[in-house]
Formats: sequence, structure tokens, C-alpha cells
Amino acid sequence: MNGKQDIIVSLSNLNSKEKQLLLLLIMSPKTEFSPIEISRVIGVTNRTVINRLSRLESFGFVEPILVKERIRSYRLSKSSKIFANDIVDYINSYPGADIIVNKQGRAEEILEELLIEGYSGDVLLNEFRKRLYHVENFINNTIKESKEAYKNSSFGDDSTYEIIPETTDKEYKRNIWNAATGLQAVDGLKVSQYLKKLAEDNISGIKSYEEINSELIKEYGDSNSKQKEADIVASRIAQILETCGFIMSPDLILSIHEYLFDGVLSSDIRGKFRKYNIRKKETILLGDSVQYADHILIKAQLNRILDDERSYKYSENLTDSDIDHLSEFTSKLWQIHPFGEGNTRTTAVFIELYLKSLGYDVNNEPFRNHSDYYRNALVRSCYKSETYNSEPTLKYLNRFYMNLLKDSDNELDCFDLFISNDQNL
Repeated sequence: MNGKQDIIVSLSNLNSKEKQLLLLLIMSPKTEFSPIEISRVIGVTNRTVINRLSRLESFGFVEPILVKERIRSYRLSKSSKIFANDIVDYINSYPGADIIVNKQGRAEEILEELLIEGYSGDVLLNEFRKRLYHVENFINNTIKESKEAYKNSSFGDDSTYEIIPETTDKEYKRNIWNAATGLQAVDGLKVSQYLKKLAEDNISGIKSYEEINSELIKEYGDSNSKQKEADIVASRIAQILETCGFIMSPDLILSIHEYLFDGVLSSDIRGKFRKYNIRKKETILLGDSVQYADHILIKAQLNRILDDERSYKYSENLTDSDIDHLSEFTSKLWQIHPFGEGNTRTTAVFIELYLKSLGYDVNNEPFRNHSDYYRNALVRSCYKSETYNSEPTLKYLNRFYMNLLKDSDNELDCFDLFISNDQNL
């Protein structure tokens, strides 16, 4: 964040609870905040706090403190310290912000959280009193100490930026590479043994993403081969999934596409919304095509879909309704098909970054083994035909996401997605 305007834009993307947490952190005289400590203070689960801190981190308000490549705690970013007064003024002027110091409003939130967590009877009442007591004490103390904290704080002017290294968690890296390599199948591509060797070098910590990217560029040069596309795009997907933050904006979608296909697609395609209408014959639709967005409406439709998604609140433990909503959101996003090429891979990366920002664990085995199913499920989620008496359905995409996020064991067979199966032809 470079200025006050950037702060306002970022704040506008936070929900009320995320703003409340940010305000509490700014008002506190403490310089470091562990998730478990915050959870005890404000009376929500540790996982909920981690989700909210992840969102604040993605917008640059907080930064993680790493110990042996693991996040130990968080601290306010330099920008948050510099613009602390502006942030406080904005949040306090935002409708509903006063809930942070409003006992009745916070009490309602705590009661709702307890009911969701399954508390009832006397146990619910005791837990309610305990959490409300902690919140009241914390609010009173932070308000009392805030002026003195601001007066004595240098707002971090003497601090320096730290380069966050790549993770050394081999299991985490392998999970990322599973998605990166498997997603090439959505366009009928397959990574080379050479790329697989480079991926193992990255997982083992021998080579960085930047080193791999440089080697691939040197290896393929000006070639326009499909193998070049598969290998380079896979390596960049892995890098983005580990190192990129998330913002619910068409600009992120454009940036993902531009980086993935730099040097792979022509400059009039990569990172640019298409300026023409498209169709594509689909085998599972017996040669018919999904109806994609009119090129004139791409940006407006993206903005509307993303705006709608911001208002949806997923459960801490994803429910069937949450999975159904995620499938619907992905389907709407994909059907726009904003680019001339590379839409499915860009959509998949955007969705995974989104899920990570919400704090969910993603098992990328389905992407490694069934990316073609994922794309075909997206096709069926959008396709409508009176000729074949076929309606859009989310059931196939739901099966994929259940495997991805809930460790379900649904069979993912592309032959099940042919519309001829619906008609018994």
C-alpha cells in the first residue's frame, strides 16, 4: 500500500469482523499477536482468527513473523502503522463499526457463534458469560491505552522490510505442484520429465521458483511448442499458489493470466480481456458449445459476480451449502471466459488463492489426477440446451470440490458428464 487511497480501497474489501480485528490490533499496545492469544481475548475459535488474519495479510495490513518457516505470530505492517489514524477514522465511520464497543451488538455475535459451535443449555450460558467478559476487559484496556500507545509509538519508521523466503515444507510444496502440473490437462497438455525433475528440486529446496523459470526460458527459447507452454505455465502456477496474496478484484484475474502466459501467449492475448466473442465445440456436449459472455460485458459481469461473492460468508467447516455456493461462484466466473486462451487454469488459480485466503486446506490430488473432469464439470455447470433437454447442473463440480476440500472419495469419471448419458442415447 503506497498511500491513503490504497488504504481505503483495501479496507473496502474487508468485512465488518475483519475491520473489527484490525481496529483491535491497531489500538492494542502490543507489537506481536499470536492467533491463539487473539482467539482467547475476543472469544472465537483459533481457526476463525487465522482466517481473518490471513485476509488482513492478503491486503497488506499485517505481516507474519516466521520461525523455522512457520508462522509464529503476526504484527502490523509498516503501512498500517503509518496510516493508523486514517484506518481508525475510516473504520469508525463505516456503518456498523461501533459494534466493537457496543456490548449488545457484540453479545449477539458471541451468541450466534456459540450456537453455530453447538453449545446449548447451561454450558452455552457459562461460555457466553466467559467470552463476553474477556471482550469487555480487552476493549476497555485497549481504549484506555490507545492514546498513550499512539503518543509513544514511532509507527515503525526504523523497521526494515524482510524478504519472506520460500517455504521449506516439502508436503506443502508437493501439494502445490500437484495442482500446477495436473492443471495442464485442461488444455490437453502434459508436463515433461524435465519439468518434473525441476519440481523435485524445488520441493527439496535445491532450486527456487525464479531459478526454475530462468532455466525453462533458456531451455525453450523462442519455441512455440505445447511442451513449453505446459512446463512454463505449470512452474508459474506453483509459484503463484505459494507466494501470491489475494484480492477479490478483476485486476488479480488479469495479473494471474498475464504472469502465467508471459512468453507463452501473444501480447494481444495475455493479461487482456478478449475483444471478440467465442465458442468452442465440446466433446461431452456432442459438438455443441457453452454460451460465453459477450466481450463487451466481460468487465461489468466480473465486477458484479465478485461483488456478490464478497457478501457470502462461508462456515468454518464447509457445509454442503457452502460447497454448492462455491461451485456456483466458480461456474459464473468461468462462463465469462474473459480471455482468448487459458481461462480454466486462470480460474482455478484464482479460486485456490481465494480458498487459501479464507483459511481452508486444499488437497490438490483431484487437480493432479482429474483436471479434465474439473473442466468438463465446469462445462456442464453452464450448459443449457432445449435440443438435448439439458439444464445447467452443479452436481459434478460439487463432487470435485467435495474431494478437494472435504477429503471425500467421489468417483470422478469424465464419461459420466456426456449429455448423451442424460438422454440415454
